[in-house]
Amino acid sequence: MTRTLSETEPSPLSRDIHLLGGILGATLRDLEGDQLFATEERVRALAKARRGGDADAARALAAQISQHDVATLELIALAFTAYFDLVNLAEEQQRVRVLRARERALADASRDESIARALQEFRAENISAERVAALLARLRVELVFTAHPTEAKRRTILSKLERMAASLYELDRADLAPRERAAHVNKLRAEIHALWLTDRSRSTRPEATDEARTGLFFFESTLWTIAPRLHADLREALAATYPDLALPAHFISFGSWIGGDRDGNPFVTTAVTAEALRLQRGLAVENYRAATRALARDLSVSRQRARVSEALQASLQKDLEHPHAHLALLRERYPLESYRLKLESIAHELDATTRDKMTERLLGKNETALPALRDAAQFDAALRMLDDSLSADRGQVIAAADLRTLREQVAVFGFHTAHLDLRQEASRLLADVDALLYAHRVTPHLAQMTRAEQARLLTYLIQQPPQVLRQGGGLSDETNETIALFQMLARVHENYGAAPLGGFVISMAQAASDVLAVLFLAHWAGIADQLDIVPLFETMQALQAAAPILRELFANAAYARHLRARGMKLQVMVGYSDSNKESGLIAANWALYQAKTALAETCRAHGVELTLFHGRGGSVARGGGPPWRAILAEPPGTLDGRFRMTEQGEVLAARYSNPQLAHRHLEQIIYAVLRASMTPPEDLRADWRAMMQALSDAGLAAYRALVYEKPRFIEFWEQATPIQEIEQLRIGSRPARRKPTRSVQTLRAIPWVFSWMQSRFNLPGWYGLGAAFDAVAGDSAALPGANSKIEILRAMTREWQFFNTMLQNAQNALGKADMGIAAQYAELVQDENLRAEIFGDIRAEFDRTRAWILRLTEQNDILDNEPVLQRAIHLRNPYVDPLNFIQIELMRRLRALEKNDAKGHAELMDAMVVTINGIAAGLRNTG
Repeated sequence: MTRTLSETEPSPLSRDIHLLGGILGATLRDLEGDQLFATEERVRALAKARRGGDADAARALAAQISQHDVATLELIALAFTAYFDLVNLAEEQQRVRVLRARERALADASRDESIARALQEFRAENISAERVAALLARLRVELVFTAHPTEAKRRTILSKLERMAASLYELDRADLAPRERAAHVNKLRAEIHALWLTDRSRSTRPEATDEARTGLFFFESTLWTIAPRLHADLREALAATYPDLALPAHFISFGSWIGGDRDGNPFVTTAVTAEALRLQRGLAVENYRAATRALARDLSVSRQRARVSEALQASLQKDLEHPHAHLALLRERYPLESYRLKLESIAHELDATTRDKMTERLLGKNETALPALRDAAQFDAALRMLDDSLSADRGQVIAAADLRTLREQVAVFGFHTAHLDLRQEASRLLADVDALLYAHRVTPHLAQMTRAEQARLLTYLIQQPPQVLRQGGGLSDETNETIALFQMLARVHENYGAAPLGGFVISMAQAASDVLAVLFLAHWAGIADQLDIVPLFETMQALQAAAPILRELFANAAYARHLRARGMKLQVMVGYSDSNKESGLIAANWALYQAKTALAETCRAHGVELTLFHGRGGSVARGGGPPWRAILAEPPGTLDGRFRMTEQGEVLAARYSNPQLAHRHLEQIIYAVLRASMTPPEDLRADWRAMMQALSDAGLAAYRALVYEKPRFIEFWEQATPIQEIEQLRIGSRPARRKPTRSVQTLRAIPWVFSWMQSRFNLPGWYGLGAAFDAVAGDSAALPGANSKIEILRAMTREWQFFNTMLQNAQNALGKADMGIAAQYAELVQDENLRAEIFGDIRAEFDRTRAWILRLTEQNDILDNEPVLQRAIHLRNPYVDPLNFIQIELMRRLRALEKNDAKGHAELMDAMVVTINGIAAGLRNTG
């Protein structure tokens, strides 16, 4: 693997790829022998010849692959997979170089899509300081990490790649001595050898607590240091543009679903959620303890050289009345260093906090006293006392260094690291409430009532004094588990306050009674006034009903009281994945746009402060694409400074493994939220609205005609994509299906998209778009005035950010799709007629969509407007293709295997995982 992806890249990138590829090639020879290396090179050469137009190369490549045993195929796949891991590292390093070079070149100017640029644009547009201050006061950006089963890398692999990235970064230093350079290269060599000898697949399916630990990896390795940089960015930008405005105390935070999302996942129990909360608290407190002791060593200020405040003296005196052993020793050694002594006292209290048995306490198995330092507010109060004392007498510069950094980390992460959301499906919650009420002799069954009757009964019960919420032998395990969860949530509030928790997300919410069911459970648990209840609207029908459901809730006496207790603040989540799976790209996008507009208008009319929570995934079909671009495309008037979004699957590693790239990602999001929040609500042009509705209707019809109405489509999909194999993967703790029934409806959106991406159809990211344009504005359209419609569409492409972004995302999906490779997967479909019919439909729609996008954007080729991405895909394809061909061969063998051949199945699945890893790394997408 000594070849580079390009011979014309800037020399630093070429150098890195050559270095890493050379080490990988040497690793193959050293550890596997020259024969494997030669075999891999033959496969690569045939793939390249196929891309070069050799008509016989595809057949020769398939034949070459089919002659090898599974062990050899796994090693060939591993070579290409490892290569992409290393190339991705090199490209990330190049992105860092480019960012740094731009920053140096700009000197005093700010870079595009930065916090400073947003404020400079406000100033240039004569936006008043009062308006900016009001926006900053309500600015709340929260990124929520989830454990959806698309992250194809183990944490072990991520750690190795992180260390290799650090060595690459060091190799960029111009002042390295030859000995130092050789040491870093040797380090890379050792890591690549270890990477080669490390299993790609997990030996068992990860538990939910394993996923929680993996999620915390990014907080510990990257985010803990990035958050203060964002505070510094905003502070410096304000000083340069609006110097009279103060930095807001809170504007960026993080959330998590990992360990709290039990929707369709029976492995996420109350005990798992309690442990996830403990892990998050443990990370924060451990980091603070280390930082406090480091500060104690650094803050050697003597009270003979600078005055110490009375508050600090009094606090320290109290500590010294009963000092622990180490503090007593320090008092003898450093009697005049009050800051050192106080920080050591704080660190000792943090020691006690780390010993708190939080999991047992939350499960009701620990009644011991809480530690004295129990929350972040107490910790920050002690740090503020030190800050005030330093700032009062010549210590301002000292206070603005590491002490400020620590305080800003406390502001972002608290004692909880991330707000843990809870999530459960609406029908499961209603069933649990039904069982609970039946046990209390409340009849008839809630499940037998109409939605309106359910709402009336639940409203009445919420307005009555609560019963004691307790588990019972007559209840099912599922209902007892839900009761245990709400009991635990009450203990969280009682012992640790509200900060550890986010909202309670109700997936597949369809009616007001779904929200009232959760409010009822919270009422009986004694936390109705403390719990944020977040309906998640995912389907087309739910999105259309979302605003009317809110109006019904606002008029409901019980809910209105709850809303007042929550400060008239409401969070509503909208789902991008299931709406796309159900309706296709264009219909889902338009339904989401209209729903968000209607939700914002409804909340404004009722004096409710709305935060829209965007359930986006990594791929276009699940709301992916550059987040900052998507934020700028949001309907005007829907943000108002508040933004919450999921960060899912492989997106976590891509966006948060590298500190510089993580900072860039977050500053772009904050820039976009600031800019979009200054755009007032406005009516959409009537002709654009009518056009979008017509396109939506036509796109929906075309998509559903294939996916839901075409006879035997499920059979084609299950044979032409690796969905059967994906469902067996040991990637995430959650099952791939909500219910065991084999249908598109029961399959989760993530494996649905994953299967199409792996097989290079990428169908959910574009299907139905070309048919929609054809129906509404094509030459054969029944509607008159096709030419004028095309001009309207071109105007929408140029001038409407929402429409432009949708088309750009479709371009990205088309660019990563490959009908030539997809045709190879289609050959797995056993029925020739079925294969010809459905693949013919897909290929025709692909060509139609491609032609329309080029026509509207006036480009010559897909992604001409994104030349870097276009070129990257072009260069990567010859290296991804062998992985697809190997995957197809493995699928063929798996499906021909005897059912009782467990050993053969395990070997093939191990190799299958390697190809899935490799294709994901090569395309930089999974689901």
